[in-house]
Amino acid sequence: MAVSNIYQRAAYVITALTIHYVTKGYSIMNSEIIKTLLFDKQVRLFLTDNTELVRSIVNTNTRQLIAKQALAKAVSGMSLLSASLKDNQRLSAIFMLRTNKLFADTDAQGNVRGYISKRSSFHPEVTSSTIKEWIGNHASIRMIKGFEMQQFTGITEMPYKNIDDDLSYYFR
Repeated sequence: MAVSNIYQRAAYVITALTIHYVTKGYSIMNSEIIKTLLFDKQVRLFLTDNTELVRSIVNTNTRQLIAKQALAKAVSGMSLLSASLKDNQRLSAIFMLRTNKLFADTDAQGNVRGYISKRSSFHPEVTSSTIKEWIGNHASIRMIKGFEMQQFTGITEMPYKNIDDDLSYYFR
């Protein structure tokens, strides 16, 4: 297929959505996501540069580098998924990890938040050199998609032990 044909087929719809990082009810960071449809509206493409948004979230949550990287991946994934939500829909992800829970949440208006919570004070501080080690065995993702009073909950394992591929695995 010629390159010009690809561009002709790709240029259907391009829209932008503003993403907000919300803390304590106040929007403190804005970012944009670009949405487009490709190949006869068969493929959705979402693009964003949320560097400042992610930097702001991870710097207020933890000092551990591996935890910051995992939180950044989760928040980036959720900010991209916010583009697929409609009306008053909300999507929440809870990553049940070895010694922590990682939370990421977004809604159709582009509000994004994320944080790490210690699962239990009985676990000693675990030092990990990779995200895979930090996530550990038997980790899972619980996704909750809600609209007004209705919600759907799905749970899956995290076989890849890296946030990106495991989010993709959830949506297969």
